[in-house]
Amino acid sequence: KRKIIVFIGLAVSSPTLVFSGPLDDAPSKTQENKSVTSDTKTKSVISVPLPSEYPIDPLKSDAYPSSKADKPGIRFGSFMVSPEISVTGMYDDNIYATRSREVEDFITSITPAVSIKSDWEKHSLNFWAGLSGDMYHSNSNENVVDHWVETEGRYDISNKTNVYAGIGLSRYHEDRTTLDAPNRTFEAGERTRYWQTNGHLGAFHQFDDVSVRLGTTYEHLNFDNVPTFGGGIINMNDRDRKQYSAGGRVSYKVSPKYVAFAQAATDNRRYDQSGVGRDSDGYSVAAGMGVDFGGNNRAEAYIGHMKQNYKNSGLTDVSKPYFGAEAKFATGPNTYVSANLSRDLDETVITGASSSLDTTIWGRVDHDVSQNLSLNGRLSYTRSKYQGIDRNENYLGAGFGAKYFIAKDFYLAGDYQLL
Repeated sequence: KRKIIVFIGLAVSSPTLVFSGPLDDAPSKTQENKSVTSDTKTKSVISVPLPSEYPIDPLKSDAYPSSKADKPGIRFGSFMVSPEISVTGMYDDNIYATRSREVEDFITSITPAVSIKSDWEKHSLNFWAGLSGDMYHSNSNENVVDHWVETEGRYDISNKTNVYAGIGLSRYHEDRTTLDAPNRTFEAGERTRYWQTNGHLGAFHQFDDVSVRLGTTYEHLNFDNVPTFGGGIINMNDRDRKQYSAGGRVSYKVSPKYVAFAQAATDNRRYDQSGVGRDSDGYSVAAGMGVDFGGNNRAEAYIGHMKQNYKNSGLTDVSKPYFGAEAKFATGPNTYVSANLSRDLDETVITGASSSLDTTIWGRVDHDVSQNLSLNGRLSYTRSKYQGIDRNENYLGAGFGAKYFIAKDFYLAGDYQLL
């Protein structure tokens, strides 16, 4: 399938707040990327999530949050408030992501959002909220409104020990390029909508050169039934599910530049309908090394093993290598290069398949032409191998974009994507 998307957007941000990056992240199996996430695939959690001031990815360090001088926005008491609103015009030459009889349309997206972050010497309390509405000019059945609200906090017991927690509630949709169930996707009279509820709880402690963190996560996905073009209903209740994970990570600072780490986490998945038969239990383990060359230059990698056992004997258990890598470098005073390699085990409703093993690699280049103008280019590739059946999917994405600040708090952005 081929899909070309062209964006032109105008955004208004709070004073002193600078936004980086394109209008979207690297393409993946679900293309709609909002401020939080809209990827409905349940990931295998090998890292133990922390508040967003901390890195969630296993490739990230255990460093404390940046200083309050790095928190822009409008001051409101002891909090910094950062509002933003963007209006985007978009052309899509294949809104249903079909191989033939392509349908094109123009879409207007309006996205107001706000973040509220504490500016305290100790502890932290943060809030996020927003909504994003897509309005199709000719195909109003594709109109959709997403919204989200999230909060998290951290309590500093000492300068080396803290506990943290967070919860969130979101209303999202799946893009038409989601190919997990093509019959459902193409017969649907509108895009699939769902609720996402998530939470996390954990603790962190630093022992000189050794750091330890423990945590647990929870996610619940609840999908709406979808009307078909023919007037019927596609039942999505068999996709409703919960995922629980608990684990820990130990890091050791080998030298000022090198940090070694090892981590493990459980992966428990439960479907709301008992007759679905896709419940599973598993785990992930990994060890890796991070290198910090100073400034914006760093590289990290890990390798390990993932295993997932399904209660239904008719579904294939998974026992596969787990790996990932990331690199970020400033190749010049105004040019930045980043690359990422990852592997995840995703849920599926394809008959006979227990899951989808996805391996993704992507790269991105950002270049500041001037103080007001920045350019970026992206390339991504995902290989999905369905476990238990002979089916593979390949997803290739490419894009480039530009952002021009008309004034300190107004910018115009354009973006082109080929999926």
